[in-house]
Amino acid sequence: MFWPMEAIGFVRRSTFPQLMVAGGCAAFCFVFAALAAYGKPGLGIGQGFYLAIALVALSAGPGTGAAAGLTATFLYVVALSIGSRAAFDGAFSLPVAIRLASYVAVGVTIGYVARSGRRMLARSLRVLDELLLLAGREVEGGALSSSGFEAAVQRGVAAGWPFALLIGEVRPLGSGGSLGLEDDGSIEALRVARLCLPADCALARTGHSRIAILISEERAAGSRELCVHLQDELNERGWATNFALAAYPEDGTEMMTLLQTAIERLHASRASRGSIAGARLPI
Repeated sequence: MFWPMEAIGFVRRSTFPQLMVAGGCAAFCFVFAALAAYGKPGLGIGQGFYLAIALVALSAGPGTGAAAGLTATFLYVVALSIGSRAAFDGAFSLPVAIRLASYVAVGVTIGYVARSGRRMLARSLRVLDELLLLAGREVEGGALSSSGFEAAVQRGVAAGWPFALLIGEVRPLGSGGSLGLEDDGSIEALRVARLCLPADCALARTGHSRIAILISEERAAGSRELCVHLQDELNERGWATNFALAAYPEDGTEMMTLLQTAIERLHASRASRGSIAGARLPI
């Protein structure tokens, strides 16, 4: 009585490849039953196995398609052997060998094309992700724009993976107490930071003297050591630095909370030292 509702629930819960496999199995059963009841060589009922093979092969790859072809051949032989009315020459006859070759060839071909199509789609999606990421970058320097950096932080929060957000102020050594930088100066500092940081760290310029760095989940545990190393490298290359760190989820679970925490720590560090030269990360 309730089987239609259960079937609808199964369809809603299943993915499209799972539905294709289920359809292929149903086609195998239906064609096998028809062959066992009415089949005989030359009637053409066995052609229905091609649909079953195609459905199964589309959901996986050439190996699964070949297995589906072998299964179809086995079911074909068994079904024709069941009925006494079938003028069947046996499992090792030439027609069965031809059918075996055709079933397996169809399964392998469709499976290969399906797998290649999925790989091409995956590569296209990766290229699209890279293009969208580049769309959020500044043309000069290659750093993320403010909106692009915020989007990267939002993705990290949505994924729920640990990461670290670093906000820093930089200025050339010998420029006095002023934190103001020309645009090309902050771009140069970002280029130096890019050379010092792993490739999976996202960098952004949020002001003439301020940069932001997103440290990925793989390196979040060692984020403080990584940032101390960055400070040392920038100091050696002629940049005075002041950085503050906020970690997800320890310091907050929302983007604005993390940004506010890092900026407040940055201001507190600057106020306590009076100068940003040689400053270390606040805890």
